Amino acid sequence: MRVVPTASGTWRNVCLLAVFQTFSLFAYAGHDKREVVVPSAPRVNLDARWTERVERGVAFGYCTNAECAMFYLVVRNDTGSAMQCTGHLEVVPTANAKGPGSDHEEQELVIQPGTEDTLVSLPGEAETKPRRHASNCRMIRPTDGLETPAGCEVDFEHVETLGDFYPAGSVRRQETGSVTVEFTVAAERAPGSDVELAASSGYSALDAAALKLIRTAPLRTSCVGQRFSKTLHFSLEKAWQAIDASRWNTYITPE
Repeated sequence: MRVVPTASGTWRNVCLLAVFQTFSLFAYAGHDKREVVVPSAPRVNLDARWTERVERGVAFGYCTNAECAMFYLVVRNDTGSAMQCTGHLEVVPTANAKGPGSDHEEQELVIQPGTEDTLVSLPGEAETKPRRHASNCRMIRPTDGLETPAGCEVDFEHVETLGDFYPAGSVRRQETGSVTVEFTVAAERAPGSDVELAASSGYSALDAAALKLIRTAPLRTSCVGQRFSKTLHFSLEKAWQAIDASRWNTYITPE
């Protein structure tokens, strides 16, 4: 499958979004002073090795006063290969957070070798520590693809719009690449389950977008319960050609 940006939303809006995000980053940088509230601790799962810690900082844009803070579960990849990591963070809830809020959150992220990233972030009471935090990672190993029985195919139920899947930050940074994902389809028409990354694009945001897509988009197959492998190609080629077009969007077409 190929992820191709094409005409279907205004290019001017895309540019304005990029300017707004850049301005927000500069505005946020002056407030993003974090302190470590749970010291770094090494973790191991087979040959996956990582370090986790919890930081606390200003909840920029999330809280109405200083009684609320943002907590970050940060994971560093201590290996030479990309890892697929899941994290869980539970905090003391605060009534000062904007929006519905929650006292716990679970997220997944692909972390590149030798780098660290925020796995989960969540607002909570400022003068506290998280109630619970945990992370688990697995190595992403090269694969030659799964062997599927003859006649077993899987495809998207309909052409998927990917405004929510091709990250705006990746478009701004001109990140492109291919992501191979392995998954199971539990019904004739259902999103993928037991989704695992088999080959990384080299960009965590694109890898996470591919995982989200397979878990969210309805898939169609006659081989219920079969394990499949799909490679998604994130390309910006058509996006740059659409600068003079009236509308811009992103969608998937068969390769």
